Amino acid sequence: MSNTNKTLRIYATEGKMILLGSISLLAMIATPVSAQQASADEAEADEFGTITVTARRRDETLDKVPASVAAFSTEQLAARSISTESDLQRAVPGLTIRESLSSNQLNYSLRGQSVDAYSSSSPGVLPYFNEFQVTTTSATSFIDLESVQVIKGPQGTLFGRNTTGGAVLYGTAKPTNDLSGFAKARIGNYDLREGELVLNLPLVTDRVLVRLAGSILRRDGFMYDDLNDVDLGRDSAQTGRISVLLRPSDRLENITMFQYNSTNGTNAGSPIFNVYPASVTAITYSPLGLGPGWPIYVAGNPGVDPAGLASFAAAQALRGPYRVSFNSDSEHRGRSKILTNTTTFEASDDITLKNIVGYSYGRSADSTDVDGTPYAIYSNGLDELHDRQVFSAKQWSEEFQVQGKAFDSRLEYIVGGYLGYEKKYFYIPTSFFDLRPLVPTVPGADKENVQISKNQGLFVHGSYGINDQLKFTAGFRYTWEQVRANHLPRSLYGQLGFAPNGIRETFSKPSWNVGLEYQANSDLLLYVTHRGSWRSGGFNTNSQLAPGSIAVGGALFLPETTKDIEAGLKYNGSLGNTPLRFNVAAYNQWVDNIQRAVYVNITTPIPLGPTALTANVPQAKITGIELEAEIRPASWLTLGANFAYTDARFNKNIVTLFGVTTAFGPFPDTPKTTGSIFAQISVPLAGDMGEMSFRGDFYSQSKFFYSSVNNTINPGSVLPGYSVANFRVNWNEISGSKVGAAFFVKNAFNKTYYTGGLALGSVLGLNTAIPGRPRMYGAEVSVNF
Repeated sequence: MSNTNKTLRIYATEGKMILLGSISLLAMIATPVSAQQASADEAEADEFGTITVTARRRDETLDKVPASVAAFSTEQLAARSISTESDLQRAVPGLTIRESLSSNQLNYSLRGQSVDAYSSSSPGVLPYFNEFQVTTTSATSFIDLESVQVIKGPQGTLFGRNTTGGAVLYGTAKPTNDLSGFAKARIGNYDLREGELVLNLPLVTDRVLVRLAGSILRRDGFMYDDLNDVDLGRDSAQTGRISVLLRPSDRLENITMFQYNSTNGTNAGSPIFNVYPASVTAITYSPLGLGPGWPIYVAGNPGVDPAGLASFAAAQALRGPYRVSFNSDSEHRGRSKILTNTTTFEASDDITLKNIVGYSYGRSADSTDVDGTPYAIYSNGLDELHDRQVFSAKQWSEEFQVQGKAFDSRLEYIVGGYLGYEKKYFYIPTSFFDLRPLVPTVPGADKENVQISKNQGLFVHGSYGINDQLKFTAGFRYTWEQVRANHLPRSLYGQLGFAPNGIRETFSKPSWNVGLEYQANSDLLLYVTHRGSWRSGGFNTNSQLAPGSIAVGGALFLPETTKDIEAGLKYNGSLGNTPLRFNVAAYNQWVDNIQRAVYVNITTPIPLGPTALTANVPQAKITGIELEAEIRPASWLTLGANFAYTDARFNKNIVTLFGVTTAFGPFPDTPKTTGSIFAQISVPLAGDMGEMSFRGDFYSQSKFFYSSVNNTINPGSVLPGYSVANFRVNWNEISGSKVGAAFFVKNAFNKTYYTGGLALGSVLGLNTAIPGRPRMYGAEVSVNF
């Protein structure tokens, strides 16, 4: 066991003691305070910067929100060099950004809630742009963001079904009254070339404001495919955005945002991670399995290891994951459009009407080597028989809210209704066990299908101040959803006439929350909350769409339901004369019918090959502790740390798949411990030379499983823990100007680590794993105007 993992285990066992000690210490220093004194204290400048969040669908200060929320302003995103989802993981305790088959196939995992690759299930942690939920088909663009917020725990009351693990909120920068802007350019290793330009144009002061933002990115790949002589992980992306704010009167405001994103390049893929020597695949792709036919196969497939698959897997492990041999070109093309429109009308001093309309469309086309070898065991995408794999998602939603205050502002409430529509399209061309030229044809089973979801919801949420310090919060939402799935012409099942009219189902369930918050003094908030939510059911669209559950060979999987209890404290004050910010949250979450995918070989009623199917595992439980702390021992020095301990496990784990009983476990996509520490030094330079700042971040996490059935039918699907260090140097306002410069390095010590993979041991006898980014560094120049 590494020293890092030993340290993390010590932290985990001590986590509960830290929590109890922290509560006791802060409770001792807490003294009651009047509402007038609290307001006066809050008016003073926050030593760590005031961050406004919308976790309860209204603007609030982060330290006053009774929930576990990690939030970052524009300045904090820049200081931490957060420009991708993986960067965000290292700044948020308990958040895992899980990559699967490629670098553009990723999802969020938070408090044990996630979604598997090629699953028909909805994600358990949803991304939002300007309060509109978006299903993305490629990595997110982080340009010109006003804030990023990660809200943890079930959020069904205010954000709807499917947010069983939490929500990630991206807020784009709004137009302002200043004629201003900035330009930024970066260069770095792997031939990084990146530019960003923002213009803020007040066409009519305070009435018509426009903000334009655009970026362009070029970067070579960090993996090399020697079979195709191509770099993998190559980026070529462009993003454009326009935001228009109209304010016809002081009480009426409308903001429209439109963003277009284009991505091209190659996917960083998942090379083979391990192989089961006795599996049918390993034996088939070897001299033993094909016997006299093996030399014919090797001669017709240049690049394969003549000693066989097991020998190639051993060689791949020795040379590392950044040099691979794929039989696919791994190209990626993605396009996305997002349109949001938010109207706010102050009907009176106590009542505000708000309407949020959103539309998005995303489409990606990819070619991927599923098995991570040159043997063409299993491929999705471009070959002489197929076009590329395609995924698209179209969404729109309409939400109307009434926000208000009553009873001398002791009651703050929100009442609303929601309509949503989502259409997901999949085309997955598959070929498997290709043994040409030894055999004349290659087996295949293409999948082309569509799933449409329509949902409606009504919700109410309010907080009532029992006195100046104690508030009671309660909320309720009810959602109705209709789901329909159909095979399309290129689907093998569709061609054979299975389910010609599709299949449909209706689901409806409540979400709720109740809680108490106690403002002990202006610095300390204590809270406890109980929440319940659910994740929508649906159909395994890659199967034959037969009635019934997966247990009897049907396509249906049931809704997942969850409830939790969270207790926490937030302190933003001082320890003696030293500014201190400290947040702690402890929770227990129960999940029934949890949706997890398992990869099976479907042979009836027709052979379909390896297929991902979503099953309902009866019961799971997640227990955890999350801590964040910042301290400023000197005006020029800030120190900080965060830590998360997550104990996720299946309580009832027996599932029947096509009449076969399978035991699930251990729990996937959830490192037991994650944590980071940082130090930031800010030094004013002599004269008007500006200010230098130095920041170092160190992140570490324990091992995690990327299959739900590692203990039974898919052993070896576990990725080791790792640690990485990032550094950044800023020089602001150089020589009194508006020019700044920076140097950054990520993964400074060039550690090899893994961020996910595809666990195919149960169907192919091998598992793949995708590596994280190697050392990446660069320089940045920016100018404000």
